[in-house]
Amino acid sequence: MGAVKRLKARKEYKCEKCGAAQEALEDLSIETVEDLETAIEELDNAQNEAQEVSDEYNEGADNIEEYFPSGTPQSEEMREKADEVSSWADELDSAKSDIEDLKSDIEELQDEKEKLEEELEHANITEERREEIEERLSEIEDEIQEKIDEAKDKVDEAASALNV
Repeated sequence: MGAVKRLKARKEYKCEKCGAAQEALEDLSIETVEDLETAIEELDNAQNEAQEVSDEYNEGADNIEEYFPSGTPQSEEMREKADEVSSWADELDSAKSDIEDLKSDIEELQDEKEKLEEELEHANITEERREEIEERLSEIEDEIQEKIDEAKDKVDEAASALNV
């Protein structure tokens, strides 16, 4: 196989690796709090894969520039792709961090919900307090759903940020 064909095959392989990671993110279903942990793991996997691909592009460019110190159009293209994939890795890492924060917020809301539900079980609370608790429980459910929806959006945005 000639050098050009090898470069093309390696390039396609790298794009496939990123494409597979991107597809895994696009296929994620985030409907519950438990799904957030899966999303965090998938974002981490995709980020690691993207960083690996970026490193491979840079290594390929280094190899070319070893023989052509002033660079070639191929080495320049590889550097550009490395930068694009590295930027995507940064996007994925940022999304992962945001979702970890959302998960933490949700856990706090769930703790509050649990305490309020325990308080509701006591027969000696006033009707007014019972209504306050029920209203807050409803608000908590809405807030949790909003955070889950926000996590979905973060994953979708991160997945679509790759332009290689």
